[in-house]
Amino acid sequence: MQQTPWMERIERSSRPGHDQNGTGGMPGEGGLREPGIGELFRRMTDEASLLARQEIQLAKAELRESAANAKQAAVKLALAALLALPGAMALTAFLVVVFAGILGSWWASALMVGTVLVAAAGLLVGQGVAGLRKGKVGLRATADSLAEGARWGKQEVKVFRNE
Repeated sequence: MQQTPWMERIERSSRPGHDQNGTGGMPGEGGLREPGIGELFRRMTDEASLLARQEIQLAKAELRESAANAKQAAVKLALAALLALPGAMALTAFLVVVFAGILGSWWASALMVGTVLVAAAGLLVGQGVAGLRKGKVGLRATADSLAEGARWGKQEVKVFRNE
């Protein structure tokens, strides 16, 4: 069983030759005392409070990192769209003109080019959504840390009850 800092302090304070004042009094000299339930509970709540503050700090840091990553991705996507849109429109017009000359029909040429472009856009949207799902967006470290904290808390309560 892994010891927590407060369990180590309890263990140190209960060793022979150690008293609360650090003077090294021996049992029978009035220097050794077992911590009471109130003291143990206070220590446990102090540790739980510290853990909660650390979890909040971790969540804030992870949110900042996640927001920065999302912002960078959004800026790059916006710039790409801004640059690609006029180029895509010019290429689309070119393709419609070329296929109209081959097919002899403007509407059939426009329909064919439009269908291919919409299908390609659909594939790209699917890939973009999949990339966001497995990217660096979320609070994974915080969730893992909260789960570990919950396991620790359950274990500490169990130890507390046994004592």
